[in-house]
Amino acid sequence: MSSAQGEKTEEATAKRKRKAKERGQVPKSKEVNSVMILTGALIYFHLMGIKFILATAHNIKIGISRSVSGQPLSAHSLQLILKGAMQYFAATVLPLMGVLIVIVIAANVMQGGFVLTTKPLEPKFSKLNPLQGFSRIFGSFKTIAETVISIVKLSIVALIGYFTIQPELMKIPIIFEQSVTELLAYLFDLAFKLVFRILIFLILLAIFDFYYRRFEHKKSLRMTKKEVKDEYKEMEGDPMIKRRIRQKQFDIARRRMMSEVPQADVVITNPTRLAVALQYIGIGAGAPVVLAKGSGTIAKQIIKIATENDVPIVENKPLARALYGAVEPGDVIPENLYKAVASVLAYVYRLKNRTGQVMSGNAQDASAKSNAAGN
Repeated sequence: MSSAQGEKTEEATAKRKRKAKERGQVPKSKEVNSVMILTGALIYFHLMGIKFILATAHNIKIGISRSVSGQPLSAHSLQLILKGAMQYFAATVLPLMGVLIVIVIAANVMQGGFVLTTKPLEPKFSKLNPLQGFSRIFGSFKTIAETVISIVKLSIVALIGYFTIQPELMKIPIIFEQSVTELLAYLFDLAFKLVFRILIFLILLAIFDFYYRRFEHKKSLRMTKKEVKDEYKEMEGDPMIKRRIRQKQFDIARRRMMSEVPQADVVITNPTRLAVALQYIGIGAGAPVVLAKGSGTIAKQIIKIATENDVPIVENKPLARALYGAVEPGDVIPENLYKAVASVLAYVYRLKNRTGQVMSGNAQDASAKSNAAGN
């Protein structure tokens, strides 16, 4: 049973996925990055190829003309050469670097979303252990498999290069009879053909690697049944702790309720199973309010507190049941119980030798409405 519970068979929860993403653990395929970079470079050279060739040819001509002119290399001429090289670099290389940087960022965002974290950069001294390093390099099946895949990939790329360049070897005598511009154009077309063929192979490899990396990432985040339960408890709260909290809240509410029993005007009982404490403030206060109610032990406590504080206790089984089921502590009594409660309060006031009207204001009007409804 314990071994079954320790197996990671459950899908990762949203919380676990979020934490993994915060640590920078997202499924990423290096092959997808390589394909996008290569595709961007290919499109760039296809669009800017002519400009690149002309700029390269121009700089080659300048270098050859200065080398055969026989003039000494002065500071001014050296400055012109450096200036031309910088202009060539700025015109051809910098835009390509900018395009590649944008492509790298886009490739990572497309695969794992936008993740800005420094967790992967934090130093881990465990990685400095040479024994663990050797075990990761030579003792890991994953490392061996990736090495074999890399060798196979390089072999296939080499074969593509061989079958692309081999037919062109026969054209070497003709190639060197061409001008510099024509030679560069030929080499550019050959490189474009070679890269395009390699790109087709890498796209197929990237599609496979992309889904494989997602599968591996999803598998690495799997959880045991116990981990899922623990996380649920952490999010929703431990049932035992929640029961304890509810018990404490109930105890606090009961103590507060019991502390209000001495202010009651009457306690209506069933006679011992139920007890409801009522208070009627007087004119303008509205209907009587339930200060406390309870059954069983709590009812006995209410009766005990009422006895100790000289609060009248009246036995009325139907009224006690009606009040207990219809009203919560702090609520006013419903209109259908005004008449019955009014008669009980009148009886209590007579016991206390009070004279005058028992209930006035809103309570008396409500009682009259109740009598009319009863008639």
